[in-house]
Amino acid sequence: MSRGGLWLPPILAAALWAIAPGLGLAAHLLLLTVLLLSLGAGELIFRGLRLRADPFLMLVTGFAAVTHLQLLIDGLVLRHPAIALACLAPAAVGLLLPSRDEPVERAAPALASLLAVVIFVWCADVTPRVAQFHASGQLNFWHDLLIHTTNLMQFSAPDMVGRGMALMADWPRPLYHNASMMPVALLPPLADVVPFDAAALAWIPLGMVVMGLGVVALGLALGGPWLAASALLALAAVPTPERWTLDNGFLGFAWLLETAPGTPYSLGIGCAAFAALVRASKQRSVGALVLAFLLTGACFLTRANTFVWLAPAIALGAIAVWWGAGSRFRPMLLSIALLGFVCALVLLSWRLLSSDPQQFLFGYVKFLHTSKMGARIDGLYAVLLSSVGPTAAGLVGVMLALLGTLGPWLPGFLLLGALAWRRGLVSSIDVLPLLLLIVGTLTIMLSPIGRNGDISEFRHRPGPLLVVVLAIWTIRFAGLLLAGWLNQLSRQAALAALAAVAVPSLVVLALSIGHAKQWVWVGATHGEQVAPEIMAFAPLLQNQNVRLPRFAVANQPSDSTTIDDAARLIALSGMPAFISCPGFLLATGGEIGAEAARRLEVVGRLAKAADLESLRAIMRAEGITHYVVMRAIDAPFDPDRKDAVARVGEYALYTATPAR
Repeated sequence: MSRGGLWLPPILAAALWAIAPGLGLAAHLLLLTVLLLSLGAGELIFRGLRLRADPFLMLVTGFAAVTHLQLLIDGLVLRHPAIALACLAPAAVGLLLPSRDEPVERAAPALASLLAVVIFVWCADVTPRVAQFHASGQLNFWHDLLIHTTNLMQFSAPDMVGRGMALMADWPRPLYHNASMMPVALLPPLADVVPFDAAALAWIPLGMVVMGLGVVALGLALGGPWLAASALLALAAVPTPERWTLDNGFLGFAWLLETAPGTPYSLGIGCAAFAALVRASKQRSVGALVLAFLLTGACFLTRANTFVWLAPAIALGAIAVWWGAGSRFRPMLLSIALLGFVCALVLLSWRLLSSDPQQFLFGYVKFLHTSKMGARIDGLYAVLLSSVGPTAAGLVGVMLALLGTLGPWLPGFLLLGALAWRRGLVSSIDVLPLLLLIVGTLTIMLSPIGRNGDISEFRHRPGPLLVVVLAIWTIRFAGLLLAGWLNQLSRQAALAALAAVAVPSLVVLALSIGHAKQWVWVGATHGEQVAPEIMAFAPLLQNQNVRLPRFAVANQPSDSTTIDDAARLIALSGMPAFISCPGFLLATGGEIGAEAARRLEVVGRLAKAADLESLRAIMRAEGITHYVVMRAIDAPFDPDRKDAVARVGEYALYTATPAR
C-alpha cells in the first residue's frame, strides 16, 4: 500500500474526533479502523481491476465495498456486529501490498487537510444539538432522526438484531438502502455508544467524509488538486444554492443532506462513479469503466433515490465517452439509449400515467410551487395555470424546480459551459453533467411513485446529486476559461489565491450552515420538544430484562407515518415495537400492509380489555411483552395504576406476565 495513501484515514478520523470527542476513544478507533479497512479493500479492488488511482477514489470504493459486505454478513449471519468486523479483517491485506496507486502529489495531504476542515465546520453544530436533546428533550434536528435511530438499532441493539423491522418487530425487513448505516452500527455494541448519538454524531459526519472524498476524487480526475480544492471551497461557500433563486426550503441542499443522512454517502459514491468514468475516457480503461458501473450499483443500497438518477446518467455517460464508438455513431447510440430510458419510465408507471397524465407528470412540481414553502414565486404557478394551461405551466414548473435546486450553479454551468464550448475547450467528458441534467429533468416528470404513495420520493430527494456534480463542472469550466491566466501564476501565488478564497468560504460556511439545515418553513417537524415523560419513561422500558421483548402503545394512531410516540420510545429505549408508524406501513401495501392492519386490530382489542388478565392473555397470544399507556383513560380497569410495573406521570407500563 502506498505510504502516501495511509495518511488519509487518520486525517479524516481526526476530523470526526474533533466534531464529537464525547463518543469516546473506542468509538473513534473503530471509525479509524473502518476507514483503514476501506482503504485496504479499495487497494484490493483496484489491483483486481488493474487500476491506478488516487487514494481518495480508492477509499470511496473500498468504503462502498465494506458497507455492502457488512450488510451481506448481517443478512446471512444475524449475530453480533463484532462478527462483521472480524470478517472485514482480511481487507487489511490491501494495506500491506506494494502500491498500485498513482504517485501522491505533494498537494494531496494538504487537500486532505482542507477536506477535514470543511467537514469539521459543516458538522461542528451537531454535538451541541445532541447535548441539548439529552438535557431537555429539545430535538433540534428533523424529526426523522429518531426513525433513523430505530433503523440503526436493527443492526446493533441486542433486542433488535435479527428480528426484522424495528417498527413492526419480528417481521422481515424489506430490501432497503441501509448500507451506509453499517459502519456506525458497530459503535453501540462495541464502544458502548448510545444509538441516538451514533446516528447523530457518527453517521451524519461520516457521510460528509464520504461525500467530500467523492468530490475530491471527481475534481482530481477532471483537473487535478487545484480543481478538487476549488470544488470543495465552492460547496462550502454556497451551502444553500436554493436561496440564491427560489428560496424554496423543500429544495434545501444542506437541509436534505441532514434530513436524509444516507444522501451524502450516495453523493460521494456517485461522484466517485463519475470520476471513474472520466478516468475510463481519458485512459481508455475497461477496468475504470467496470469500476464506474460497480460504484453505481453500490449506490442502490446506499440511497435508492440517488441511484434512480445516477444509474441512467452513468449508463448514458458510458456511451458518450466510449472510445470504441465513432463520432457519428455515438450520437445515434445516445439517442436510442435515451429513448429507451424514457420508454422504461413510461412502462413502469403506465397505469398512473394513463389514468391521470397531468397529475402524474406535473403533480410534484405543482405541489412544490403551491405549498407555501418559503418560495419567492408564491402565486406564480397559479397565474401560469390560468394563463397558459396546465401543460405549459407544468413544463415551466419543471424548469423552475431545477433552478430552485441548483441556484447559481445552473446559470453558471450553462453560461460557462457554452463559453468553453465556443472556444473549443471542452471534450467528450464534459457531456456527462449535461446528461445528468437531462436525466433529472425527465425523472422529475416521469419517475415512478414510491410504494408509500409519495410522489416526491424519486423526483425530489436525488436533487443534491445535481448540485454537487454541476458545481464541480462549473468550476472546471471556469478553470478552462481562465487557464491562460492561471498558468502564469507561480505555485506560491496560486496557494495565496487559494487561501484568499478558503478563508471567506469557510467563514461563510461557519456562519450559515446551522441555519441552512433547519429552515423555518419546516415548523413543528424541526425542533420538536419530546415530552419529558417519554424521556424519563424510555430508560424504564430499556431496563426490562425479557427475552424477545416488544411493546405496544395503547390506542396507537393508525395514520402516523413518519413519527409517533411508539417510534420515539424505540429510538430512546432500544426495544422494538409491536406496531409503530402504521400509516407508513399501511401505505407500503402488500404483506407488510396486511400485517400492519392486523396488528392495529390487536391494539384495538388491547384497548377494550376488561381486566388485567384479559389484557395479559391477548399480550401473550401476540408475543407482546410490554403494554404502554399514556392517558388516564387508557386501561380503565386500573385507574390507579396499581398493576403497572413502572409509571411516569400518566405513562404506565404493564407486562404480559406478573412481575417477579
